[in-house]
Amino acid sequence: MMQRLLFCVLAMVCIAGSRADAAELCDRTGQPIDITVLPTWPAPPGLRRQPVLFVHGHAADSSADPNYRKNFWEDADDDPLLAFFDLTSVKKTLDDTVNSGLDIEAYYIRFDDRTRSITDDAFETGQVVDYIVRRHNENFDPSTATMPPPVQVAIIGYSKGTISTRQYLKSLQEQVQDNGGISLPPPRPGYRPVSEFIALAQPNHGISSSFFSEATDQISIQQLYNGVQPEGPGCGTPFPNLHPQAANFIEILNGEAAIDLQVSNAAAASGEAPGSRPPDQGPHTGTLYVTIFDNRDLVGGNSPSSTDCPGAGRGLASNLSPQAINITTTVPGALAATVHRNTPHAQDVVCKALFAVIHHRSPENQTCPLSGRVPIIPLPQPAAAMLALDISGSMLARECATCPTRYDILKQAVEIFAQLWSLAGRPNDRLGVTYFRTTVDEPSIASERLPVLTGNAAAVVADVTKPVA
Repeated sequence: MMQRLLFCVLAMVCIAGSRADAAELCDRTGQPIDITVLPTWPAPPGLRRQPVLFVHGHAADSSADPNYRKNFWEDADDDPLLAFFDLTSVKKTLDDTVNSGLDIEAYYIRFDDRTRSITDDAFETGQVVDYIVRRHNENFDPSTATMPPPVQVAIIGYSKGTISTRQYLKSLQEQVQDNGGISLPPPRPGYRPVSEFIALAQPNHGISSSFFSEATDQISIQQLYNGVQPEGPGCGTPFPNLHPQAANFIEILNGEAAIDLQVSNAAAASGEAPGSRPPDQGPHTGTLYVTIFDNRDLVGGNSPSSTDCPGAGRGLASNLSPQAINITTTVPGALAATVHRNTPHAQDVVCKALFAVIHHRSPENQTCPLSGRVPIIPLPQPAAAMLALDISGSMLARECATCPTRYDILKQAVEIFAQLWSLAGRPNDRLGVTYFRTTVDEPSIASERLPVLTGNAAAVVADVTKPVA
């Protein structure tokens, strides 16, 4: 009980923000991060290599325990219902020693006002992503970037948080403005800061169930209904008290050409994965879109509710973009609402989401063994490179009188290569050098000819940059 109370107290330290303020962000321990203070270098000790931003769903009560904790922290030890189904959590999985090699730096955004426009959430998501990019990439300025950062951010979103994330990702490719006149920042299509977007229990085409009908005075709920009433005599028509920001919200988000109060389920809905990349391409070419859901889900399933208005087109979880990956799973729970609540706590969901982030590829057909309730996420195989460098006399030649020597240019190339790999590689990757002229030399660094990259990259560079006679 005291531990739970401490969690609540820590969370309340995070001061809620608005469009005029900085977004609220907490680190992996729940401590607030002031994103208005630019990160300093060298990076904080213990900062892990792979940043992952977790975007929570709709809060039933924002004054209670913050929703990012409900979605991503709580497990069977915290909640009787989760204990009944023997479920886990993202945080439990990341903290367990069986996954110590994941090297994930977790960040949690918190939207305190559950009633505001989803566009406001998208705006704050962009603020937070830019901050994380700065923190993990020295001397990289997102505001002027025209290329991807060396270290990108992965995003795992749940429920309503998947829609705000999609709107943010869309804003990177084109100007986004909701019907209330609120605009997101100008597009930055070459920036590409997000390597993977993993969407859990996502209402990609809106909500079909009338479960949330009592809260339809809220802008965000109206937006998830596409501005159209879910039940009653006015079923399928705009809400009487329609907020302008909610009108045709899902249709506009999905890039539909015809705005007619009905969400298209056509396979040509290319607007559902803006800036995406094919599964067989590397992370710097675009964002990999992965959706994971149970068809029985109250919000994010492929079985529309029987209460949905005829022709409304809502209740389809799949992302219909040709390059998106859609994965169905079975989440413990007999009721649709229970399935939705349990989705981010299900071992198979956590397994696939974290696998996609670590491996930068589709988690289709991936399974994880369990350690108790915790899935063990398989690590990528370590990479190794041995650089064979020419240090013969010809490398001291210059192309012009004032030009550097060939070897000086080679040394610069090795330094850049080592720095980039240190940022993007894994701690157990290895890098070594071999020199050749009339003889071959293999220097020993940290008592190894192919030392581990982490902690030794600078020593490799220093050896290469020694003067050559």
